[in-house]
Amino acid sequence: PGLSGEVISQLAVGPDGRVLAAASNLGAGATNRLFHSLDGRTFAATALARADAFLVSVAWGGPDGRAYVGAAQLDPPAALLLVADAPFNAVLERPIPAGDEAEQPLILSTDPVDAELVVLRLDGLTRDRVVVTIDGGASFLEVARFDGEVLDATLLPGGELLVVRGDGVALRGPLLG
Repeated sequence: PGLSGEVISQLAVGPDGRVLAAASNLGAGATNRLFHSLDGRTFAATALARADAFLVSVAWGGPDGRAYVGAAQLDPPAALLLVADAPFNAVLERPIPAGDEAEQPLILSTDPVDAELVVLRLDGLTRDRVVVTIDGGASFLEVARFDGEVLDATLLPGGELLVVRGDGVALRGPLLG
């Protein structure tokens, strides 16, 4: 099967060359899927398949090989973090607490050592939030909220978070605190 005929919305390449590909299509009856590849040439479907959610972002999570997928559920509207185990046989759905408007979850950063640590941008119509999970999505903490857009955020050595807003302002501070 591979990726033939799929609409690829996101790619993530691991440090060892493995590739994740999120196929998302909002067409009626379309099933959105996560594919993986060991060599970047041949792809296989994983157990992650959703007809009710658009796959917005994808990232590798830590040394255990798990995959994280940010998904926007259509009905009822919800932001989700989907967690696929390393052999991609099981997928956990982790709802992200709702803000005051519909949001798309974009994975900004994962920790290469701690697979449980994920930083997400929740992209809303008029404001963005930055949330973090330190337990693989079992819980989330809002660490920043901005009117306007967050362009990116990354984890820095020593437990700091760097956030760049759409107006060009960069903010740096402790991740949790």
